[in-house]
Amino acid sequence: MIKIAFLPLALLLSSCAPFEPTTNVHIVVIDSVIQSGVEGNLAHFPNTQTSDGESLNAFVLGAPLNVQSRVPVRVIGVHDQVGELGTTNTIIAITDRNESQKNFDLDDEALRLAIGKTLIELNDSGSTSLGIRDREDAYAAIARYRDAYEDSDARRFIRSVPM
Repeated sequence: MIKIAFLPLALLLSSCAPFEPTTNVHIVVIDSVIQSGVEGNLAHFPNTQTSDGESLNAFVLGAPLNVQSRVPVRVIGVHDQVGELGTTNTIIAITDRNESQKNFDLDDEALRLAIGKTLIELNDSGSTSLGIRDREDAYAAIARYRDAYEDSDARRFIRSVPM
């Protein structure tokens, strides 16, 4: 009798597709505020690990946020740059709190160039920008670095969760 009641629940849970975010909201931890170039905040995704052992970086566009705070963001793209230390990916995001930015897009070429220039100055001034890719490529980068994290579970959703 118990097995029959458990079957619908098991079917429901197994139907969830891996790496499909339930929403496009992620949690990042703010590391520092950027006052030059494009206004924003440097942050990192908890529970991710890049090839150099560090957490995946994020650049949150907008007004200054409190350092060490956990902030919900919406991913809009990923900036790639190559330098002496190899390729660096930085996820570009906007705060989930700002209703006016919900449909923000990186279609403005001047903004894309300004973001690229700001990130190169912050990360490695001797590196070269490879440009900004779209939201889907950003999700793939988050998933790749989350899978590299120690004790990672590949079936986990892409969504960041607070520790």
